[in-house]
Amino acid sequence: MAYSSASATGDFHLAVGCKGCIVVVDTKTSGDAPLMVAVLDRASGGLSAKEAVTSLSYSSPWGDVSKGRGTTVCNLAAGTSLGNVILFAAQLDSGGEYQKLAKIKAHPASVLAIDFSEAPEGSEPEWLRTTSADFELRF
Repeated sequence: MAYSSASATGDFHLAVGCKGCIVVVDTKTSGDAPLMVAVLDRASGGLSAKEAVTSLSYSSPWGDVSKGRGTTVCNLAAGTSLGNVILFAAQLDSGGEYQKLAKIKAHPASVLAIDFSEAPEGSEPEWLRTTSADFELRF
């Protein structure tokens, strides 16, 4: 489970990993149930049906100038039981959009923890650190 930083509009996203998918909900509600933003599965997230999500982490947010306005964008990284790391671009404003950027084989064992490096405000993080069940640390 991972919680994003707040967007400019006060949106927070909660990502929950399961076997074969990641469910993302927007927790900015006033008394109502959280709003489902995305289900990242085999089609949209590159997860196989037997692949369990073992760790999740959001990066610090930054502005997306490519869209010509100040939207809040961050990365979501998911580690899996098969040693894969899947990286998503997450737009926290306007209901939220998630786009898969990459899927890599990071470890021979399950990914236990994922962490992004700190970046100057408004900049994308440069490093992604992972640790696995076989005691490997990778950058």
